[in-house]
Parts: sequence; structure tokens; C-alpha cells
Amino acid sequence: LLTLLQKLVKSAQVLPQCYKLQEVQCDFSQACEGGSFADIFQGQYGEQKVCVKAVRIFQKADNTRMLKAFAKEIVIWAHLSHENILPFYGIYEGVSGRICIISPWIDPGDLSVYLQNFPHKPRLPLVVDITAGLRYLHQSDIVHGDLKAKNILVSDDGRALIADFGISRIVVSTKLASTQVSSGTMRWMAPELLIDDEENCPTVTLKSDIWSLGCVYYEIFTRKVPFYHCANDARLAMIRLDPMAIPDRPTDGPEEDSISRDMWWLMRRCWDSEPCSRPGANDIHALVTDLFGVREQRWSHKAALWKVVGGGLEIRPTSERARRILFQLSGICT
Repeated sequence: LLTLLQKLVKSAQVLPQCYKLQEVQCDFSQACEGGSFADIFQGQYGEQKVCVKAVRIFQKADNTRMLKAFAKEIVIWAHLSHENILPFYGIYEGVSGRICIISPWIDPGDLSVYLQNFPHKPRLPLVVDITAGLRYLHQSDIVHGDLKAKNILVSDDGRALIADFGISRIVVSTKLASTQVSSGTMRWMAPELLIDDEENCPTVTLKSDIWSLGCVYYEIFTRKVPFYHCANDARLAMIRLDPMAIPDRPTDGPEEDSISRDMWWLMRRCWDSEPCSRPGANDIHALVTDLFGVREQRWSHKAALWKVVGGGLEIRPTSERARRILFQLSGICT
């Protein structure tokens, strides 16, 4: 049913009305943060605090094109339900018609901020959470495409949620955002994606996600970005021309930022230059739980994140919800 829904949305090139939210309260003059492809604001929807991610655009005509490009990705996100995947609440049209993606507001913020603020907190549970979230995506043949610490949120009780899958990739591929996105993401990109071939443009895959997953592990244990010693984009680009290049293993940091032998071995497997030789997310999840003895934990806050308080709208994916969307789209396509 979901596959059919994706095809219909892509064909109609519109978003179903049930994804569009009204009465989102947000002060668009006070951005909390500027991400690689959007400005982030704190808003209110009903009684719930929400994250309002306003996509950065440069031409008025870009709005319609962006919505068309987002349609398939939004449908996928809206119908996912996992403890380590950030819930999607809907789309809101903000100031000047800017497309805004609405999701729960998560404190204290993204993984990179969390690691800097809480360096002594256990990090293996984060590894398990992120691996479990990616395994869930890959089991549904969903590629994240931009996995890095900035695109992973951590709740106040230390649980990780993967965010922004597919969305930032759409912005880059449609060339609606600044060119800084590409250079900023290069640190986490698999080597096969950096091949400059106009005839055969490389695309993200499940295996390229695994390369990026190794980089996220690197960020967790070192609190540094991959290839951190390359502050200059030109130098970084030269290094990444070598498909065998991988991040250096730091040896001079504090003890809490050290990488164990087993963890480094797992990272190296994720960074294999041959995509087919990299382990799958399911295998990595098994390795993580076996090697480190850390198991998935139930998250008591999941129900609160999934419930949007505003008429008591429950956004869990259901077959009935999908059927309603299909009915809406059938009217558009006829």
C-alpha cells in the first residue's frame, strides 16, 4: 500500500492535504539555528513545542519545484514508526510561502552538541540507537543519504533519533540550496559518491549510508568531525580523491574520547572502499550488540513524541490513513 502511495504522490507531484498543518505558531524573526539547507525555529502546535525547519530557497518559483521534489520523501517519512526515527508531523507554509517541515522539538539538540555538553555520558547506547534506526530504514529499502551527527537528535534522556533522511538530499540534487551543502557533506560521503562523472552521476545507496555510519561512530567516540585536521575545503577535496582515504585514528585526545580496538575494527569495515564489502545495517547491529553487550532499550517517551496535540491528531502510520491519502490523490490524478 505504501509503495502504491509513493508512486501516486510522485505522479501527482503534490502533497496530500492531510500532511499540511494550519495554526502553527512561530516567530520567524528568531531563528534558533541555521542548518545546511534550512533555518530552524522553535514553534508551537496546539500544546506541543515543535521544530519548524524552514527550507532555504532563493527564487519564488522554487517553492513549487521543492514541493514536487519533496512529495515522495515526505510520504516515506510520514509513514515510518520507530523509536530511533524522528516523527514527521506535517508541512506548514511559513513567511513568504517558505516550506516548513514540522517535527517534535528535541532538547538538548543534535548529537554533536550533546557530545560536547555531556562528554562523560555513556556513548555505546547512542551507537545502538543509531544503528537500530538505520537498520529499520534499510529493512524498508530506504536510504538516508546524509547521515551525520548534525542530522541525529538526542533527547533529554540520552536517546538518539535519526532525522532529515532524504530531505537534504533532495535540496542538493535539485540545486535549490547553496553550494556549501556539498562541501560540508563531503566529510561523511562514501568515496564512490565523489566520482566526477557527468554521464553516470553517482547516487546514494544503502552501502554509502554504511560508510557514513562509520563516520557517525567516529564522531561519537572522538567528538570530532571526520578528517578534522582538514579545515580547508580544497585540501579535503584532494584527500578524498583517494578512495582508500579514511579518517585518522586520534591518539592524543582525552581517555573518554578514545576508540577501542573493536570499535575501530568496525569503523574500518564500514569504510571499505568496495561498497559490496561493507556489512549491512542488520549485520552491524548484531555486531554492536554482540561485541559490546549493549541491547536496545524501550523508550518510554515514544508515545508522547508521536502524539500531536491539536484535536488529538494521532500520526502513527495506519492502513486507514494511507487509504484516505490514496482517495485524495485519486481525485487529483483524474
